Amino acid sequence: NEMFDFWAVALSPVAINKFFHTVLSGWIVGALFVLGISCWYLLKKRNTEFALSSIKVSAIFGLVASILIIWTGDGSAYQVARKQPMKLAWKVFMRVATE
Repeated sequence: NEMFDFWAVALSPVAINKFFHTVLSGWIVGALFVLGISCWYLLKKRNTEFALSSIKVSAIFGLVASILIIWTGDGSAYQVARKQPMKLAWKVFMRVATE
């Protein structure tokens, strides 16, 4: 397959949904990283006030991103079911076959 119109591909509903899903997963990883470093600071009793405020911000940010990623993942599955039903059937078959 050749791509003739970049903007048609980039602005398609599938691409937009997958883009936000990928960005949100990066935000979750970042929030977990900040949360881990902040907890390490608390364990070492260094900059505890800053660590507690960082924990609050990263926990809220990570929670919001986690809720939104569920929504984008559901949208992605919905689009696969609508646009690529054979791909969905294959994924279901492979899951059942390996159980």
